[in-house]
Amino acid sequence: VVVGTAYNGNDRDIIVLKTYNYGNELWRKIIDNQYSDEGMSIHETSDGGFVVSGTSLVKLSSGGNIIWNKSFNSSGNSIVEDNEGNLIILGTSSENTYTIQLTKTDSSGNEIWKKTFGAGKGKSIKPTNDGGYILGIESNSGNNAMTMIKVNSDGDQEWSNSHASQYGQSYLSDIEQTSDGGYILGGYVTTSRDNDMFFVKTDSNGNLEWNKTIGAPLDGENDQLWSIIETSDQNYILLGETNGYGYGLYDIYLIKLDNVGNEVF
Repeated sequence: VVVGTAYNGNDRDIIVLKTYNYGNELWRKIIDNQYSDEGMSIHETSDGGFVVSGTSLVKLSSGGNIIWNKSFNSSGNSIVEDNEGNLIILGTSSENTYTIQLTKTDSSGNEIWKKTFGAGKGKSIKPTNDGGYILGIESNSGNNAMTMIKVNSDGDQEWSNSHASQYGQSYLSDIEQTSDGGYILGGYVTTSRDNDMFFVKTDSNGNLEWNKTIGAPLDGENDQLWSIIETSDQNYILLGETNGYGYGLYDIYLIKLDNVGNEVF
């Protein structure tokens, strides 16, 4: 199941698409809230349904029917569910300036608490093995950096750390805890010539172990990293896009790294 944004003239609506195993469409749902809206993240809930976050928070049944639909006062870029069925949404409030916002709701979308963490954009949230969460942040202070904030189950900050490329401005797309208790961060770095993938491995306290910059061999290309996972052999899969190899305007860019950053393929 995937979520995105459908453009209808001057309006934007949330679109959700579910496919069979081989990619054939099973159903699609357009969510029109009578105002410009975007679908940023989707999570399959423990009851078999789905919750969509963006500028709205929407609960769908397993068949794509709307169960409830609530406006959301920030862009909900990433969402997870806790063991009790509550929802934790990381996003960005832009009432005055971009502010990192973490919100917890019950399973019906009613707010339980809300926390803010200063300037920046909340991009990715993942559960950690101690019952808390790791937040992936796009920092917009000074030389843009990929920032990680560790919080407990109540959303209280335990520590933070930032990692920037020596080559230019760094932008975060995804974050995940690894089997050794550390973390991986993925995004891209913008240089004076082009954009390159940027990948960081840290220890359990967010301290740098190693990083890797990956780009197509041509100058002026655009390589961006969108999603990262750890594999069962403790290696890492990086998924992104590139226009640097001449196969089309943009192509899927899939890379595997071993646990010290060497390219497997």
